[in-house]
Amino acid sequence: TGGQGEGTYYAEYRVNSTANAVGDIINVSCTVTESGGCPVITTEGTTTLTNNEVGAPNAVTDVTGITQACIIIASNNVDLSCEGYNITNDGTADATGVVINGSTITDDTNVTIRDCPLVSGYEKGIYIFNSNQGVITNTSVYNNTEYGIFINSSLDVNVTYTDSYNNTEYGINIELSNNTRVADTR
Repeated sequence: TGGQGEGTYYAEYRVNSTANAVGDIINVSCTVTESGGCPVITTEGTTTLTNNEVGAPNAVTDVTGITQACIIIASNNVDLSCEGYNITNDGTADATGVVINGSTITDDTNVTIRDCPLVSGYEKGIYIFNSNQGVITNTSVYNNTEYGIFINSSLDVNVTYTDSYNNTEYGINIELSNNTRVADTR
C-alpha cells in the first residue's frame, strides 16, 4: 500500500496464469495493520517513533500509582525521539504515556524524551520514576487526568521547552526528587 497506514485496501488484478482464464479479473482485499506500537525499550541507544502511538498495552510493575503504559523505558542511555508523532490514550485506566521505569534497586540514568507534540489522555502523561539525569524537552503534555509530568524519586532531571497544561491536578508534579530544573516551560 506504500505507506498509507492502517486500513482495508482493495485491488483489482488481471490474471495472467493457467489457473484462471487469461484476462479474467479477480478482486483481492487485504487488511494492513501498523506494526511496532508502544515499545518497551530495554537497551541503550536512540528509539525514534515512526507513527502515532495509541493506548497503554504494556504492564508496569514497581511504579507507584500506575499499572499500564504505552512506552516503557527500562535502560540507561536512551534517547526517545517522538519525531513529531503523538502518544494518546485509548481509555486505559491507571496508565501513563511514557514511563522511565527505574527500579528500587537500580536507577535509570541519562534518558531523554524529546520532540513529542502531544502526550494526552493518560493519568500521568510522562512519569519519571527512580531516574538520574533525565531530560524532557520540546514536548507538550495536556489533557491528562492527574499530571502532565510526574517526577518521582529522581535526581538531576531537566524539563525544558515543554508545554504542560489542562491537566486535572498539576502540569508538573515533583515528589521526593532533588536538583530538578524546569526552564522555558509553560
